[in-house]
Amino acid sequence: MPHKPHPVLFLHPAYVALQLGLLSDVEAESVIALEFNPVRVGFHGGDDVWTRDVLNLGVQPDKLIAMTRSKFEALGGKIYETVNLSGVEVYPDGVALVITGQTAAGGGAAAAAGNAAAGGLPSGARVQYATTITSGLLLDCMGHASPVVRQLRWGQKPDGVCLVVGGCARGFDPNSNTTADIIYTNTDMQAPGAAAAAGQHGSSAGQQQQLQYFWEAFPAADGFIGQQQQQQQHKAGKSSGEWRSDARTTYMFT
Repeated sequence: MPHKPHPVLFLHPAYVALQLGLLSDVEAESVIALEFNPVRVGFHGGDDVWTRDVLNLGVQPDKLIAMTRSKFEALGGKIYETVNLSGVEVYPDGVALVITGQTAAGGGAAAAAGNAAAGGLPSGARVQYATTITSGLLLDCMGHASPVVRQLRWGQKPDGVCLVVGGCARGFDPNSNTTADIIYTNTDMQAPGAAAAAGQHGSSAGQQQQLQYFWEAFPAADGFIGQQQQQQQHKAGKSSGEWRSDARTTYMFT
């Protein structure tokens, strides 16, 4: 009989990879590093709402990336690392990407790019090279600072920016570090710096630039109490909330 995927996995983006056939159900479940329940949604001044099996999985991104990369390369895909994207030229039937990088003199990358300057250089010297990649589709994943996005916006500033800061700390009691906050606020909307400067929320001068600070917090898999224990719990089919970690990740965003 086929392996039954973890029920909570259906609520996680990793399940998309499973649906597309990029991962088997066993592989998708193997990247789960941590489970926690329940999770909280709360807004300042209101009642907290506690849910179960929603955004309550910690996934090992390095393992997931390595697994999908291996499959991609096995199908003939090619990954370019430590290179710069220097330009994109758009044509009716596709795009051409100019990438540049450095390689050892006489190295395969420079030779493939036809870099004549590589000849006669001392051993260990590094040379610049450039090459072109063609494709029918370009996905820009460089974010709001992408040169492609800047060109499309013609210098226009975005209407708003979501700032995110986060951190991870260890030393929490593993027995009580079993819940998470999906989204939580402990203040009302306030002008930037108003609370710190005046010790109160809001200000007449900052009504046009008010911010709402949101928080996320959840146990982190890096603090799992022993790899061997993790494997034993996974094999034993422990239910949600029985995984233990002494680390916690927190994010604040606007």
